[in-house]
Amino acid sequence: MAVLTVGTDYVVSAFPATLDGAAGSITANQAKAKEITKGSPTNFITPLSSSSFIVAYYEKYDATGYWQSARVGSVGSDGTITLSTAAKNFGVKNDADFVTNFGSPLALKGLGAGTGFVIPYYTQLNPWTGTTKTISDLSGLCVSSATFASNAQSAFTSVCNTAYRPSQFPESVALSDNAMAIVFHDEANNNALTVATLSVSSDKSLHFRSSYVFPEVSGDFDLYDLSTTPRPRVLTGNRLAVSFLNPTLNGRLSVRVLSFSPSTLSLKELTPVLPVAPPTFSLYVSDSTNYSLNKAIVHDMLPVGADGFVTVYVGKRNNVLHQNFAVTEAFGNPVGIVQSISSDKSSITMQGKAEVDGLTAGVMHYATTSGAVVAPDSKSTDSNSAEFFYTAEDTILVTMDSRVGMAIDDDTLFVSTSF
Repeated sequence: MAVLTVGTDYVVSAFPATLDGAAGSITANQAKAKEITKGSPTNFITPLSSSSFIVAYYEKYDATGYWQSARVGSVGSDGTITLSTAAKNFGVKNDADFVTNFGSPLALKGLGAGTGFVIPYYTQLNPWTGTTKTISDLSGLCVSSATFASNAQSAFTSVCNTAYRPSQFPESVALSDNAMAIVFHDEANNNALTVATLSVSSDKSLHFRSSYVFPEVSGDFDLYDLSTTPRPRVLTGNRLAVSFLNPTLNGRLSVRVLSFSPSTLSLKELTPVLPVAPPTFSLYVSDSTNYSLNKAIVHDMLPVGADGFVTVYVGKRNNVLHQNFAVTEAFGNPVGIVQSISSDKSSITMQGKAEVDGLTAGVMHYATTSGAVVAPDSKSTDSNSAEFFYTAEDTILVTMDSRVGMAIDDDTLFVSTSF
């Protein structure tokens, strides 16, 4: 059983749906829809447990001010949806001075197993009213936390860090039961893509910890009216993959894998920033006043297996339909070439000559995560870098740290870890 939200004429409702994996189908039961609110242009739904969920949304617009709120719901075995007795407000009230933007809620077990959740948010100066407030009055990056029990929600508690000034939508992910990361573009630092971590203390309060700034990802977006959201996903081995529309590359979808320490939450890069969208992709529109050209690009990322993830995006910009599906895997560095395998042993060349078919003499060769050995493709039309190259006519991207050895001729590779 799943729960979906739908917004029609700003009326937000939740309804149950049944998933049939064998048939590959979803059956929605809109007869059991439950109205959550009226007048919200933005809403997010997140599961809290196998039978409960939370929806975050805006209250109906009011010229004197309006809040953003959240409501917890549960779904019974028959699909009946029950909502918490009262919604709770979080963040800063939207009024003539401030506008609050928020990201998707996140379940965080350290706040209460199956009952704790957080919502990241930040404030901006109201651009339509001529407010006298200044940047120093903004909240910075904030996280509101709460719990629920017996169909009732607790009040929200917020923690903020004014060193950050987010733009776009922030996105959060749980690193463990007691730790989380938020990915956002920091307007206080030239819109640099930034990861901030928080941990849950013994008294169930949240505290900001470490941060990581993508040095290659910053600058202004040519988004016009589009808002974008980076996607963080946790991989095995304490690794964090991040996908994002890259302002440095005209919005091309890019990814990077980081490692994090479970104890200190410090982060460090494991891969370069890798563009997984083709070079033809651009967020550019020829007429920023023509809203028919200024459509959204929606993207997401999903872990697959122990070491991989898929990224996908779709959208229409400037009358061009952009859609792409890419698979990325992140392994450790190669150690040698497998020469033979039997039932009880294998032979691996880690130094010296190894027999490999299909080489290009005099060229350095690299390992792919599928086990193939490849060289940079002379037919590639994309831009290689000092950290990666394209091969197979731009269909495969390989990082330079996967180098194995130099081809002596078309079937002999000199393997050396010193290369």
